[in-house]
Amino acid sequence: MHLLSIVIPVYNEAGTVDSIIKRVQSVSLPFDKEIIVVDDCSTDGTQAILAELASDNIRIFYHERNQGKGAALRTGLAETRGDIVIVQDADLEYDPDEYPRLLKPIVDGKADVVYGSRFIGGGEHRVLFFWHMVGNKLLTLLSNMLTNLTLTDMETCYKVFKREVLDSITIEENRFGFEPEITAKIAKLNIRIYEVGISYFGRNYTEGKKIGWKDGVSTLRCIIKYNLFRGKKVTRGDGLLEGYLARKRADVVNSLIPDKQRDGSILDIGCGSHPLYLLSSGFKVKYGVDKISSEKNYYDPYYCSEIIVKAVDIEIMTDLPFSDNEMNAVVMLAVVEHIEPSKVGSIFKAAFRVLKPGGLFIITTPTAAGNAALSLMSLLGLVSPEEIDEHKDVYDNDKLSALLASAGFAPSKMQSGKFELFMNQWMVAEK
Repeated sequence: MHLLSIVIPVYNEAGTVDSIIKRVQSVSLPFDKEIIVVDDCSTDGTQAILAELASDNIRIFYHERNQGKGAALRTGLAETRGDIVIVQDADLEYDPDEYPRLLKPIVDGKADVVYGSRFIGGGEHRVLFFWHMVGNKLLTLLSNMLTNLTLTDMETCYKVFKREVLDSITIEENRFGFEPEITAKIAKLNIRIYEVGISYFGRNYTEGKKIGWKDGVSTLRCIIKYNLFRGKKVTRGDGLLEGYLARKRADVVNSLIPDKQRDGSILDIGCGSHPLYLLSSGFKVKYGVDKISSEKNYYDPYYCSEIIVKAVDIEIMTDLPFSDNEMNAVVMLAVVEHIEPSKVGSIFKAAFRVLKPGGLFIITTPTAAGNAALSLMSLLGLVSPEEIDEHKDVYDNDKLSALLASAGFAPSKMQSGKFELFMNQWMVAEK
């Protein structure tokens, strides 16, 4: 006797969610079912419908903010208790009556994973978009070339897994990148994968279809990332990129601050979790502020130096917990682009307040060319897409100069330049 877990990610499906859950419940199977629904912060009344449907075998989970299908599945899969798991969309494009056919290869002991293909078999199919079909087949072809599989429909919703397969995989993607990511990861497990032809009742955009061309580009990125780069998610917290950025930050600080300015204190706004690059900068007292849970101290015995990092979320509290005229220098290195534009002016004013007369405020940020390069690196899987998504604005010299002037810095005391093949720019303002 098996327990089947059906995971249903939901976002703004008030018109269909009641029907799909009832259809899933009505499917006759020779074993028990549990239904796990994850609402991805719907705003159309879906949540009220789900609240009425909750029962012993229907568990509802809610996201506080919209994150995407992959994130909803990650939440749902973590809650499953069954030894077989199937993914079901909340619309009516896929027919739950086909569960017995999808489950048969696993129940018979032939398969570990089953994909339901919309492009094989004799089931009913609604005729819709030609270019969607072409895009699906091209993405499946590229995925097959890199995974060495012979799937006909990598993007299908219907994927069925044995419990032990899911237990060996960590899902990283938040949105529709789940499909190529999971395909790449199961291909590396050397397990038995089957396909079963299914019917398909697709929707058009007026009926609620949500996937678009941007999702196709993201799928291409994920195919490359999880096959060629083996799922390595390089972010600011990882050793490779963090070490590179730390060296560049140290180079900027050490090249722009004269030795005579170092006999005092320096403050790094948005220092991150690895501010150790400041240890070699020659300042006697070093501070950092960032969105962390509590104050932390970093100490390096070689430099006999300590960095005190205070827990300050500068987007909420735009002032700084330091006295007036306390710092010889304040730096914001690769931070300003991550701040809500409406808050930047207040942060610059706080930096002006804590600087000593003659103190330096140093800012680095990507240029337009640098942002384009980051987007390309994200597409190739070299940089996490969150690194790009978190950029709130692009700053050039004119915009930075205007913000600094409004904070009290004199335009005549500002200098700027570019580095890293014009990918990044720096600006120094003297109080």
